[in-house]
Amino acid sequence: PGYLLDDDAGATTFVIQPNGLLTSLATVLKQEMVKFNRLLKRMNGSLSDIEKAIGGFILMTTDLDAMYTSLMNNQVPPIWMKVSFASLKTLGSWMKDTVFRLEFMSGWLVNGLPIVFPLPVFFFPQGFMTGTLQTFARKHQVAIDTLKFKFAVLHDDSPLLEEGPDDGVICDGMFLEKLRRAYEVGNRLPDHLCKDGLTSMILVDRGQDVLLQRGILVHTEILSHVGIWPPSKTFHHSQEREIRDVLHRSKQE
Repeated sequence: PGYLLDDDAGATTFVIQPNGLLTSLATVLKQEMVKFNRLLKRMNGSLSDIEKAIGGFILMTTDLDAMYTSLMNNQVPPIWMKVSFASLKTLGSWMKDTVFRLEFMSGWLVNGLPIVFPLPVFFFPQGFMTGTLQTFARKHQVAIDTLKFKFAVLHDDSPLLEEGPDDGVICDGMFLEKLRRAYEVGNRLPDHLCKDGLTSMILVDRGQDVLLQRGILVHTEILSHVGIWPPSKTFHHSQEREIRDVLHRSKQE
């Protein structure tokens, strides 16, 4: 993919509103374009320079020497990482990720607002989330600091995946290790275990196939460890034993 240019924008991408401003998400796209173009410029320039340095036409600087070593070891050159998105991937995987991100941004630029946003594609995901809040706040004339996000997991056949939501955004690309989302639910936990202080997602049994999500038993694939996601200081061993008793009774039923 090439540079992300304003001249390639579609008719609906950067529409000026009656107040003379771009939409909040269009501003987010503009900011991301600047960051991706800076990365592409650094990559193109350094690749041209290292080719000349290997041929003896220019001096092999410290940055170019480090870049050559990184390329030989399948690592992202430090000179690229200075202007890149955060990543721990090897060079090959990083390049595939970069191409995917650029293709998404190019599609957004040319075709207008997408229905689904892969959250990891952004340099600054917080800016995208804030832009989503601003969009809702301006549409409904409410103060942005009074808004909070609500979340829902969609089925693959949800009509929203074709039409898009009236408010908010649909995101994908978020991963959970050693478990998967399942829609079959079983018995509910006692109310005293479903307090606000508990985390929204708890892995509760070693080697078992049960996930507690917001107090609901959900069948999952193999879980290999006991833990809490995200970490919480409000989860105690006594609660874990009580949860295990509930799981044992549910299996007997």
